[in-house]
Amino acid sequence: ESIHEITGWRWVFVTKFTDDLNVEVLAFWDTQKIVKAGSYTLPNTPCEVMVRNKKFTIFSDVALSFPKNELLIHLGAKSYAGLVYYGKDHQPIGHIMGIHDSLDVDYQHVENVIKLAALAISSHLMLSHTQSELKSVKSLVDFDGLTQLRNRKAFENSCDKLAIDYRDKAE
Repeated sequence: ESIHEITGWRWVFVTKFTDDLNVEVLAFWDTQKIVKAGSYTLPNTPCEVMVRNKKFTIFSDVALSFPKNELLIHLGAKSYAGLVYYGKDHQPIGHIMGIHDSLDVDYQHVENVIKLAALAISSHLMLSHTQSELKSVKSLVDFDGLTQLRNRKAFENSCDKLAIDYRDKAE
């Protein structure tokens, strides 16, 4: 919705690659509303070209460039702009694209907005992954590697927590 509001582009998609050929649409904005997301295959789409190029990609009169793509024809798509976003180890995990039914669009403006959105999504996903790894490591600290039993540190932390809880109840 924010990308649409800033750029004025009619359709905005945020996707996730499920494998080398399939794409899951996580969010799809159509003019004034979020539309139920779905999935599609990557071959013979402008998205396939963008993924292969690994850079911001535009198509003016995109339906003419992909005459067999039924969705683009059905939408009446004219302009396309998209960029891959990356996760851990700089692996592509999805992309953001804007599609418009007009040829009179500002590609420079939409490029800047999509790049910022891709950076925000990538950063959020990497932070979430890092937090998950940290949580896993923290849970390992409380257990003995050989016996898988809770260790002295875990016992002392439990005692400290009980003492704090007891003090709080007493007050």
